Amino acid sequence: MYIRKIIKESQFLYGLLYWKRSGVCFFVTSKFIASFFVAILFSINCYSQSDLKITQENKLSYFIIKAFNEYQSKNYYGALNTCEETLKIFQNDSTTYNCQGLIFLKLCQFEKAKIAFDNAIRYSKQFEDAYFNRGYLMAEMNNFKDAIDDYNMVIKINGSNNEAKLNRALVNIETKEYEKSIEDLSELLLKDSNNITLLGNRAFAYFMSNNHVLSKVDCERGLSIESKSRFFLKYSTLNELALKDFTKFCLQYSKSKKAEVQFEIEIDSLAKEKCK
Repeated sequence: MYIRKIIKESQFLYGLLYWKRSGVCFFVTSKFIASFFVAILFSINCYSQSDLKITQENKLSYFIIKAFNEYQSKNYYGALNTCEETLKIFQNDSTTYNCQGLIFLKLCQFEKAKIAFDNAIRYSKQFEDAYFNRGYLMAEMNNFKDAIDDYNMVIKINGSNNEAKLNRALVNIETKEYEKSIEDLSELLLKDSNNITLLGNRAFAYFMSNNHVLSKVDCERGLSIESKSRFFLKYSTLNELALKDFTKFCLQYSKSKKAEVQFEIEIDSLAKEKCK
């Protein structure tokens, strides 16, 4: 596979400015911006209680920002403690459960991550990013059917979520559902025709489904963008071999592990020659 799946870490501050209850997502990924809002909340707290009363929503935002900052600084256990502290006050807060899931995912505690994402979805049935992150988790656990179900749900909620379509395509490649993968990748390439990661994945899917003509077309387009890409050079060469009916040549070198290594060496040698 050409690239890794994407994960939605940006959702730590889901609904920070507009509040999640309004149903609007506001993405904040900058630690500087997060720190800025912490400073604002701190300043608010400095006023006398007679002038301004800190609301429950102010408290929730403070906890989410604190967890975000700890996560960004790789203080994962500190972030987990903040999430637990938050959930003692806001037991049904889906945003906090989503944050907790991301931290467990980072720590490779997959079962705990799943429970957290399940809770996020339980308390917010249309929580797009919780479905997205759980889909990523399911793929990491090789539970590909559930991963596809979650990505399908993301796309049902938000049909313009291209990251979910890409991840769904990558899962379909892993499960050898090449035609479904090609469908998603082709749709994405209509919007971003020179994206080499999309081209690389579609070239690979075409190659694995024995459509060497279209695979070679994608490889050539990829090489026009990144002329020394070993991936595109390698698969361009492999497609040329297939189109020239080198079936016996391929079979000869696929009879043993030693022969497969030799085959790879020869293909790499051909690719290097194209680089010169």
